[in-house]
Amino acid sequence: MVSTFLQKNTQADLVCLQIDTYWVEHLGLKSVDFMKKYPDRLPLLHIKEMKSFEDKRCTEIGKGVIDFKEIIKLGKEYGTIWYIVEQEDFDIPYYKSIEESLKYLKSII
Repeated sequence: MVSTFLQKNTQADLVCLQIDTYWVEHLGLKSVDFMKKYPDRLPLLHIKEMKSFEDKRCTEIGKGVIDFKEIIKLGKEYGTIWYIVEQEDFDIPYYKSIEESLKYLKSII
């Protein structure tokens, strides 16, 4: 995996990893396990939610299957500075979707 190569062949103070929660989970892995593997390299986290493991479209943060409470908890523990939110699919107006994701994230940060 590219992240393992980067981690082993770069200095933590010079190269960070920005994991994408959606794609980690899309592969059948758990974001929290990936975070625990690289705790000193996570100043940035790419936050993206998945509706379900069967319906892999993205949705508002907190309305899908990814454990963002644990991700945010570990982010705080590991020194994450920025949480970068992405969403591509919208079942509701995009401004309402952004509002719902923001409200949920504020409630767990």
